[in-house]
Order: sequence, then structure tokens, then C-alpha cells
Amino acid sequence: MSSRTNAKWLAALCTGLFLTTAELDAQVYYALGVNKTTNARSVWRRDQGQPIGVQTQIVFNNPASFPNEGCFEVDARTGHLITVSSSSTAGIRVYRNQVLVSPSGVATAFATLLVTIPNTSSSTPVAMCREASGAFLLLHSKSIGSLQQDNSIHRIGLGTAGAVAIEVPCDDQFATGLQWGLALNDIASDGDGNIVMNSNFFAGASGGNLNRVYTLPPIGGMPGLYTGINIPSNGLLTMCIETEPGGAVYVGGVHGTADTIYTNFGGTQVSHRNMDLIRDVVREPAGTVLWIEEMPTGSGVWQTNADTTWPTTTPTALWVMPTSDWFPKLAVDYQTYPGLYGHPCTTAGLGAMPQISQSGPPMINFLWQVNLENGFSNQTATLYLGAEIPPLLLSGSCAAYNSALFSFPVQTNGSGDASYTFSIPNDVSLIGVPLYTQWLVPDTAGGFAMSGALASTVQ
Repeated sequence: MSSRTNAKWLAALCTGLFLTTAELDAQVYYALGVNKTTNARSVWRRDQGQPIGVQTQIVFNNPASFPNEGCFEVDARTGHLITVSSSSTAGIRVYRNQVLVSPSGVATAFATLLVTIPNTSSSTPVAMCREASGAFLLLHSKSIGSLQQDNSIHRIGLGTAGAVAIEVPCDDQFATGLQWGLALNDIASDGDGNIVMNSNFFAGASGGNLNRVYTLPPIGGMPGLYTGINIPSNGLLTMCIETEPGGAVYVGGVHGTADTIYTNFGGTQVSHRNMDLIRDVVREPAGTVLWIEEMPTGSGVWQTNADTTWPTTTPTALWVMPTSDWFPKLAVDYQTYPGLYGHPCTTAGLGAMPQISQSGPPMINFLWQVNLENGFSNQTATLYLGAEIPPLLLSGSCAAYNSALFSFPVQTNGSGDASYTFSIPNDVSLIGVPLYTQWLVPDTAGGFAMSGALASTVQ
């Protein structure tokens, strides 16, 4: 269902009510380095177009924002580096870092604390990933005994000046054979929004291993075993996991005879050996795959096409790191800035997470449509537009990300989908005006669900 309005009110919004977002100029790679001798940590940056082997170490203006191993990602909306750290007193903290490079080549991360997650002073951040909705998933754990971990997941919705962290319910009382109590190494989100995680436990030559890949519904619940990849019990230790929208899953690690990335394309498992130790795998929006190998002469980032024969062709070297370091984590700023941020929330009656999208950017003298998917069927949903605000927790796990200066009700169809269309005037003074929108979907049984947020700029 679609509604329309004339956007004359847009002219009144060119008064500085809205915040702007930062953008960078070139694709940027970030990697965490660990010195093989001293165990000292560092974060490195390499800009696209720089010669292979040239990189810049990042200086953090606030040392507290330096990430725990494996816990940083790029905010696709702004290009900022999101880091997670922890302390025994404050607990787990999430920071936004704007990385600026001086004319002399010094890269400095200017940190803003977004949120401190309560009751996490004894937890250690393990890994994080970005969801299609713009939210981030954070995996963290604490030791509860010999070889046993209490694993938890939080979904984090970011604003430019704050964030909210909502724990994803996860029942760890598993059936026999599911080793949730073992250490989890990495986390990803698949094309359907499901949460995918991997673990390993190697018991030695006599005990084999207990490598597992788990899947969890977007709203949480009971994790189950992912059956698309059968990891052999002959010494492979899984280090990383990645997914792609088409459904393929990548699991990389170290093998007793030859290091491996396992993939599953359309139900067919493929293993790729004769590699060095696989520390991280990243699937790029264009379909190519990046991975970090720890080699005897140092670490490297490699790229190849993703298909069922991957990687039969010779991969391309993108980045050769210092020989003194090994690199367990890679993050990339792709300069796409789709505008999705915050986090969605749902109710027991709805189940699915409402999603927000736009049919292209808003442009003067054109129509601009903001879409809703996964709402309640045949109900009145409301699209809110306003100035960006720090995340405001409303009810349960739902948070507002704009000031709701304007509201636009629209009826959903039988599938729970809706759209609202604005007619933007042919007024050049509107170019550059940022717009912040978010859907609210009431539950007839009480309560409401909300989409994540969308930041758009008039062109």
C-alpha cells in the first residue's frame, strides 16, 4: 500500500535542524595486528590505491577505545570505525571512531563513547558483525569453568551520538551433542537475518574435535546446528565465519595438514586447501571474497571471485602486512553508505523484524518512496520523519532514532508491506538536506514493533 504527500514542508526544514553525516573519499581497509614476539596490538589502515605493503598505523586519541581482538567493524552509514573494548570495572563499551589522516600521513581515531553495556564487567568481547538492517551483532563470553563459556549476544543500534544495546535471547540448554558451552569464535548474519556462529574445541589426537556451526533466529531463541557444512573431526580448528545474501556460508580455519576455507553453495560443500592459516573471511558486496592468511613471512589479504569453483584461479594480493605481526581481523569501508542505521525490534505476535528501505535517494523534482516490509498485515503503520536524536529507548527493545517532527500513517497490505511517497519540489535550496525516517507498526494485541532507521540526503 502506498500513500503520497506534497513535500512543500521540506523547504521549512532547511534551517539546520538536521545533523549531517561524514563521508570518506576512497575504499579503506582496516586490520588488527598482533606482534608475534611482544603480543602488542595495533590497528592498521590501508587506502585503496596505495602500493601493496604500504599501510598506516592508527593512533587512538582515547586508548580506552582500542578494540578487543576481533571486535571492530565499519559503520556503512558514515564510514566510521566502530570498536568494542572492555574493562573489569566498566564492562563492555562501544565507541565510534572518526579516522582522520593528516597531510603528513598520521592517522588518528577520534573516539566518542556510544554505550556501556550493563552487567558485562566479567565478559570479554569476542566478535562483531554488521546486519543488513544497519544494526551490529556483538558476541561476548565469560568463563564459567574448565573449557566452558557463558556466551551472550547483543544487538546494537547506533546513532551518531549514542547507541542502545539489546540482548538477543538465547536458550543455551541444548540437546545432546550441541556444545554451546564451548568457546565461540565468530559471528555473522545471513541473507534471511539469521545469526550464524562457529565454535571449536580440539581434544587432541585421541579426542578429535567438536567444531560446530550454529544458527539462531533473528529474534533469538534456541540455537540449532547448521547442517550445510560438515566440518571433519580430524584437526580443523575453525577461526572465522562469513555468509553471503545468496545463502553461501564460509568457514575458515587451520587444519592439521593444509589450512582450509569451507563453503556451501546451493547445498554443495566445497573445501579449499593448500592455504596458510585462515584468520578472517569477508564477502564483499560485489560478490568477491577477501581473506586473511597468516603466512611464515607475514600476513596477507587476498581476493578472489566467489563461485562454486572458488578459488581455482590465482587470487589477487591486496595487502601484505608487516612480517612481525599476525592479523586476526579485517574490516572494509566500501563507501556505499546506504543510510541504514539503528536497530529494528519486534513483538511475539509479529515475530519478523520490520525493515525500512527507500526506492533510490530523494531528489528534487522527483518522487521519493520509503518502504516498509515485515509489518502486521492490514494494519495502520506510521512513518516518522524528524531530526536525528541519540537513540531513545521506548519500550522493551524498541528505540526511536529521530524526533518525529512529522508522522505519516499508511495502511499495510496483506503481507504487512507498505510505502509512503513524497513529492519533492524542484527547489535547488533543498539539495543537501538530510532526512531521517523510521517506521512504527502497532500490534493489535498490545505494544508495537519498529523498523531500524534510515538517513537520506536530498540530491
